[in-house]
Amino acid sequence: MSQSIKQLNWAIVIPTYQRQAVLLRCLRFVALQTLPPKEIIVVDASHDWESTREKIQHELAMHYPTIVWHFVQAKRLSSAAQRNQGIALATAEIVFLIDDDSFMYPDCAQEVMRIYAQDTAHQVAGIMPKLEALPPPTPNLQGLANLEGF
Repeated sequence: MSQSIKQLNWAIVIPTYQRQAVLLRCLRFVALQTLPPKEIIVVDASHDWESTREKIQHELAMHYPTIVWHFVQAKRLSSAAQRNQGIALATAEIVFLIDDDSFMYPDCAQEVMRIYAQDTAHQVAGIMPKLEALPPPTPNLQGLANLEGF
């Protein structure tokens, strides 16, 4: 029996260090996905990680109550270790790993999850998207430009 996109859920893990403004921008792109994540997990190695967590809770997380937000202090200053720490917290079936300066197209998660949903033989282990300097203008992204911080 194949699973539909709605039956599969996804989480995203984002390691960060001393980049509050770019992290907020990245998180806006994640939160505005056409297929929203089950969880957003940020592992922050910054000394002032708690102030960044507060800013995200007040400016972003409260506007997306259906998403479970985890914002934790990194145990080690290492993006690989931070990713592993975040993966350990994830409960979703599929986990996306991106950097804090990655900006997802609005339908990125939906397209990736479509591939997983169609993989009834469970042969797909990972998907690497095409990386571009900037996404092309689309109606969804143009709407993002009106948000604070863009």
